[in-house]
Formats: sequence, structure tokens, C-alpha cells
Amino acid sequence: MVESTRLYFAYGAMLSPRTLQRRGIRPVGPVLRAKLPNYRLVFDHRAGFGTLVATENEHEVHGVLMRLSPEDWGTLRRSEVGYVVEDVAVELEPGDGDGDGSLTMASAFVSQSDLLLPPNSGVPTTRYLGLIKEGAEHHNLPGPYQQWLQSLDSVRSVPRSNYNTSRERRARAGIALAAAAALAAWIAL
Repeated sequence: MVESTRLYFAYGAMLSPRTLQRRGIRPVGPVLRAKLPNYRLVFDHRAGFGTLVATENEHEVHGVLMRLSPEDWGTLRRSEVGYVVEDVAVELEPGDGDGDGSLTMASAFVSQSDLLLPPNSGVPTTRYLGLIKEGAEHHNLPGPYQQWLQSLDSVRSVPRSNYNTSRERRARAGIALAAAAALAAWIAL
């Protein structure tokens, strides 16, 4: 049985044509502007990368909807380490193909819970945020959304605080326990 294509909602670095090209991803058919209602884009994934967080208010994440071949979907999944696939209902922007405001289901990548930073503590790198801004401009995402992206702070390199995930804390605790056990064994000699 031949696997069918997959609808993918891109909201981070995958908005950038350079990122798509570098990863060898070639969308099948047109790439359409879309938005994800009742979600926010935050940079609380390990190292300050973007993720989606559901909200109960009027937030929305703008991005693009693309159809990917099974091979390209597999390539993308392998490259999105630390993320899980979530099915989300996106709304196509008016004026883009079938963009009549109706909802369609698509796959998006969201952070694994143990790789989330404390809420609102992540800061994207200038390079990563630049790829998102570049993609937003390339796809002509709404002006207010692009202005919001322009207003965000970024850092030149990843600060240590951007690694403060529950997985990292468990690893440090495990190392500390192992060191304490080794020290206790050495003292007992």
C-alpha cells in the first residue's frame, strides 16, 4: 500500500525557504498561508526553539500549510528531534487557494513535555528567529504578526538557562547521585 501525502503546518524555521532547501524538503503543490487559532508561539522548547501552546483566548499562530510526500515527511520527522506530532485544526487565510476561513486538519510539531523550559523563559537565538522572520516575510504573513516577530528579543548564542528542562534537571540529579555514591564508596574504603 502506498502512503499518502501529509498536510503539515509550519510555524518556525520551516517557514524559511532556505531551511526547506537545506533539509531537502519539497512541498507537493502550493504552499498556503494558514493560522492556528487559540494557540501561541512560544520559545520554551529546549535551547529556545519554538513550540505551540494551546490557549483559551484569542491568540493565533500564523504559518503555512504544505503537503509533503511520505519521504519528505519522514525526513522532517527525523530532523525534528525532541518534538512530537500533534494534529491541529488550521484555518486557511482568505485569498490563498481554498482560503475561505474553513478549518482543515494538519500535523504540527510540538515539544515533548520533558524538553519544555519553564513558561515564558525561553529566548530564541538571533539566527533561529531570523529564519522565522524571513519565512514570514517570504510568505507574506499578516503585518501585525510580522511586527510581533520583529518585536521579540533574541540572543546571539544559547544561554545556559535555555537548557533548564525537566530532562536536564533529572540528568543533573542522576549525575549528582552517582557522584555521591562513588564518593561514599571511596570513603568507605
